[in-house]
Amino acid sequence: MTEIPYTIGFLGGFRDYRHNSDFIDEALDYYCGRHACLRVLVSPTCESETRLATRILAARKTRPEIEVVSVIATAHLRSYERSGTGSTVMHRNRIIAGSDYHIVVAPETSIGDYKVQLYDLFIAQCDLILYNNYGNNKTDPFLIHARQLGVPVPIAFLPKFTADATDIKKVLDASLAYLRANDFRVPAEKLPQVFLRHWASQPELEHYARISCPEDVAAVFRLNNDNIRLKIFAYALAIHANFWANPECCDADSVHVLYRLFCRQLDRIAEARASGQSPERFELFDFDRQLKDVHRQSRVVVRP
Repeated sequence: MTEIPYTIGFLGGFRDYRHNSDFIDEALDYYCGRHACLRVLVSPTCESETRLATRILAARKTRPEIEVVSVIATAHLRSYERSGTGSTVMHRNRIIAGSDYHIVVAPETSIGDYKVQLYDLFIAQCDLILYNNYGNNKTDPFLIHARQLGVPVPIAFLPKFTADATDIKKVLDASLAYLRANDFRVPAEKLPQVFLRHWASQPELEHYARISCPEDVAAVFRLNNDNIRLKIFAYALAIHANFWANPECCDADSVHVLYRLFCRQLDRIAEARASGQSPERFELFDFDRQLKDVHRQSRVVVRP
């Protein structure tokens, strides 16, 4: 599988450059030493975040391997593109130009909408979020939003730059809850990085038995935690095919085709993430369409 860069998102900026600049260097040193590929997301849309992004770009003079991605709003991009803009905009333009690439958040109707979309993007694409929390944990809008989404991305609070690793049992539970909350509709481009990394980080070929009834799914869930990808697939398939109401509804060939396709789709998402490109747009668990596509391409009749 293509290696996805370990991705850190800096949110909230910092107010005191002198006291926080050392923290930035220490954080980058720490994660550069632990990951072959490091990607950093910044959002230079206010003064404190612009200072932070400036510091991170300056750090690349001694750490050129770090990949920096700027996340900006559509409205901000329009203002940056106007001629005759002020020094602040020119400074942020230099940050965008100095980044490896930038991501434009979808059009927003208000700054509140932009913040929600920004939070969604950071939660979806980061392995870790370093957050400069100015308020109370119980009322902070970002933390509330993160809890509501239920994606177990680790969050560390400045000046601390490490967070406890997410254990595989928590990832499995959160994965299943995420599928249920989204009615099993998971667009490839919105699959959270935390889930992608755990679902895709397994051997290419797992040994698994027939999956066609509730007892088969139960057997899969008794496997060790290294089989999280197979568990996610078995659970989604069981709900889709309604094994409880219609046992033995899926033949072995169909299930094998669907599972192999699921593995390949995860690899395609990982490859797009690694290169910084937008992934193809498709639903991960649209099993009916997937079987129809396979049948059309292979011209082999597969029983639904």
